[in-house]
Amino acid sequence: MTIDKEMLIRNFEKLADCELELSGKVYDILFERNPDWLDLFTAHHSAAGRQMVRETLMYAVDHLNAENWVGPNLTSLGKKHVEYEVDEDMYRVYIETLLLAMADVSGTEWCPELESGWSELFEYLSNLMIEEHQMEAGIANDSRSAAAH
Repeated sequence: MTIDKEMLIRNFEKLADCELELSGKVYDILFERNPDWLDLFTAHHSAAGRQMVRETLMYAVDHLNAENWVGPNLTSLGKKHVEYEVDEDMYRVYIETLLLAMADVSGTEWCPELESGWSELFEYLSNLMIEEHQMEAGIANDSRSAAAH
């Protein structure tokens, strides 16, 4: 499928205007469905939580605009997520939650094309983080194995 870049950017602009509402919904849905995750996101309703939602959308839109900084920053984030003990399934759950909140905040503007476009884009970006995550986890596991011998 081809992503409709202009449609996603228009939707991003609407969502950016509703940043507080969007971040609140993301974390409300996330913790309702995954209450054990609360410790991972101690700042979920703070400025740090809003920043995480904002950055997720900014990475996506900047990737659409072919910004060169996106890839290196996502690989760096993948490394950090290893330290936070985030597993690969958590990326999928976060994306599903983000899409639900985005649909709610977008209202009648939300359509299958937006859902599919955002989903495809988030999946691509999360795969960059997961690849780095796997490399970092592999390095950590190799170090532990070597230390045990």
